[in-house]
Amino acid sequence: MSLKPVSATPLVSIIMAYYNGQEYIHEAVASALAQTHPFIEVIVIDDGSTEEAHKVLMTIPGTTVVRQENGGVAVARNRGLREARGEYILFLDQDDRLLPDAVASHLRSMAGKPTPGLVFGAIREIDQTGKVTGPPYICAPRRNYFLSLLECNLIHCPAAAMISREAMLALGGMDQNLLCAEDFDLYMRLAQNYPVVRHNDVVAEYRIHGSNASNNRNTMIRATNLVFDKVERTMTLTAGQRRRVRLGRVRANLIFNDQKNPMQKLQMARFRLRSLLQSSFVEMLRER
Repeated sequence: MSLKPVSATPLVSIIMAYYNGQEYIHEAVASALAQTHPFIEVIVIDDGSTEEAHKVLMTIPGTTVVRQENGGVAVARNRGLREARGEYILFLDQDDRLLPDAVASHLRSMAGKPTPGLVFGAIREIDQTGKVTGPPYICAPRRNYFLSLLECNLIHCPAAAMISREAMLALGGMDQNLLCAEDFDLYMRLAQNYPVVRHNDVVAEYRIHGSNASNNRNTMIRATNLVFDKVERTMTLTAGQRRRVRLGRVRANLIFNDQKNPMQKLQMARFRLRSLLQSSFVEMLRER
């Protein structure tokens, strides 16, 4: 599908789904408001927080706050999508942070390319105090992002991606029947239908703490398999693409089981080699 060209100075809507997250919300909002790209709006969807948590949220200036009954992350993000006016959407979790140049980096990477439905950059992890804990996660360029996404989520966290509002609306937004991994489902649908752009700039910081949803490994495995079930049920796939989905299920189980024994570690090494072979070496050389 084709999209309208992006304007020279597009409005970007940064949407946050908020639920009783007072501990880090000030940092998250501050990082959204500190973008070097001047044309942004910050929308916080309070997804049925307690009165006390809502009062904390209301002390933060510079945002549009919309309060609703609790419906889950996908429902809150879709509400933000309906409220947004921007050409592009960026979903920021209440405990993560954007780097100041995040939106500008995404827009620079789009120059001279077909208008993408999805653009994403690199992330780095931080701890509870905000300290960087390791090198960034940088996705190597791929020849076909849809095929790669059939095996694993290349994007790591929602704040790493910026999404065309037009494309997301055309695809019906996030699937509210998925209680987890709804972003992974959306990325696959976007990559199947629209151009994808990736770049090397670090755009977001993913905070690791005791309450991360990804800490519940059994939930994440079930949620990822439900996404793969939906892919096989709703998408017209070739035999090769179906094989990639089967490999994706194996890989998800390895990732969320932490590769504890030597056989699991060997299997994960094979998947990393597969990822390298799927990379576009021409694009990698151009980036040097």
